[in-house]
Amino acid sequence: MEEKNNYQSQIESSEHSRQTFWQIYFPLLLTGIGAAAILFLLFGKSAGGAVDLRMWADIAAILIILPLFVFLFALIALTFVGSAITYKISTAAKTGLVKIKQTSVRLTHGVESISKGIHRTWEEVDVLYASLLNRYFK
Repeated sequence: MEEKNNYQSQIESSEHSRQTFWQIYFPLLLTGIGAAAILFLLFGKSAGGAVDLRMWADIAAILIILPLFVFLFALIALTFVGSAITYKISTAAKTGLVKIKQTSVRLTHGVESISKGIHRTWEEVDVLYASLLNRYFK
């Protein structure tokens, strides 16, 4: 059983090494070679005066500024959408609050009338109690 686990561990280790090479080191190596080739082509031709570096600087500036404008536009659009949603929620809340206020006024009126009824009944019981005390326990 232990030999089987040891063999399986060796297989997993070699598989992991292969995956590490193809998923990490190989793309890193290709990227490095590509960057070196681009730098060589760019500066190799510029040494002879064949490439205008100002043109490449303009292209680089455009490639930097263009994504900034795209994200700025997205941020502005999200701001307007958020403002519209906030406005809709606030108007819905205002109409909802009016309905809630009306309901609470009706409920308050109902509770107040019940309270007054209980108070009147209690006063009547108190008067009846006082009259019974005066009549039977003078």
